[in-house]
Amino acid sequence: GGGDKAVHMWDPRVGATTGATTSLMSHTGMVVSVRWCPGDEHKLVSCSYDGTVKLWDTRGKLPLHTVKAHEGERAMGCDFHGPRRIVSGGTDGRLRLFKLEDSLTAA
Repeated sequence: GGGDKAVHMWDPRVGATTGATTSLMSHTGMVVSVRWCPGDEHKLVSCSYDGTVKLWDTRGKLPLHTVKAHEGERAMGCDFHGPRRIVSGGTDGRLRLFKLEDSLTAA
């Protein structure tokens, strides 16, 4: 994550001089947290100052799901709570929990 609003991943087998091997772009604010899904090597979650939480599959370029978790506020952290739930915290002082089903729904 970072100020360029993208999630960047590097493959250490490629070498450090080539830059990011994959960039996922959809956030409209600075990305502040990225976490890998336990039990699924292709999925990760990110959150941003835009107040959204996004679920990604690294085999694609677009997010699988986007949730406006902290409307009008910044999302400051996100993580998986087991393999089927995502939790996020924001500057609104709220801790939000979402279930992974066909979409992200409030738990």
